[in-house]
Amino acid sequence: MIRKLAFVTVAAVLVVASLGARAEVTFVLTNGDRVGGTLIYRHTTDFTVSRNGREQTFPSDDIALIQFVPGDPSRNELEQLPDIDNNPNELERHVFVFRNGNIMRGKLHDIVDNWFDFDAQAGGPRKHGLDEIARLYLNPATRPGVYNFR
Repeated sequence: MIRKLAFVTVAAVLVVASLGARAEVTFVLTNGDRVGGTLIYRHTTDFTVSRNGREQTFPSDDIALIQFVPGDPSRNELEQLPDIDNNPNELERHVFVFRNGNIMRGKLHDIVDNWFDFDAQAGGPRKHGLDEIARLYLNPATRPGVYNFR
């Protein structure tokens, strides 16, 4: 019985490990709510956060941004976000803010293991480590009040 339980536990850990990217994040939702936990990305248009063994999944349209580091964005960063959602072209859809302060527009394609792939508005396809990103604005034109950080 103990061997069977050990096997099931190991199998569960392997399945969870193969699900994709995992990082501690905070989702800032378009309605202003904030949800923190471990990011689980399953290669769909939805994003999942796990906290205390419970998972919550949100469509990407409901997520204003994903914070990979704590802290408020700078005024300069917020001023570079689009004012309105005027149906931007594909390569202006998302805003990537790196820990070194660089800001790029592009389109997220995938998050795998500790990497994310996107097409940059300037420069074409790119691949960066999750440890390089501070914030990913999925819906950067969300009403400004959502970005009033506490």
